[in-house]
Amino acid sequence: SHQRKFEQRSPKPRAEGSSPSAPATRLFGQVQDNTHVLVPIGILLRYNKMTEEKREYQINILRSQKGNDHANYRKYMVNLYRYYERKIAESHTDWCISSLSEMYKIITDGCHNPDCSFSSMKRYVKEIHDLGYIKDVYEDGEWHSYIIKELDF
Repeated sequence: SHQRKFEQRSPKPRAEGSSPSAPATRLFGQVQDNTHVLVPIGILLRYNKMTEEKREYQINILRSQKGNDHANYRKYMVNLYRYYERKIAESHTDWCISSLSEMYKIITDGCHNPDCSFSSMKRYVKEIHDLGYIKDVYEDGEWHSYIIKELDF
């Protein structure tokens, strides 16, 4: 069976007057109890942001690949963005619930070399979030994906 990897974090300070026997609370996918906080490693990746210089550098690379038929990096990123647009349109809301397995099927559409590993695809998903185009928010017990800005590369 598949077992999730967890990273142990030091506890957040308890609010004054809170009981040491208080039950664990669930906040944005994190479980906090009286001794430690367990955070799934995949969730930690959602909050690893790029510096502004790195973001501009990556966007300039994507812009420079426009019109290049062999620029798979740009095509992967555009396909991911179009996937989010399509899922949001289908949901009739301003957000969608994304699926890595669905993304994996469509990421290589129209690419010169359609070979993309699942781990590479997850890196592209993380990067499109870090570039500021897509944002994931934990609401009502699930992750909702929002388009933050229009595609400009």
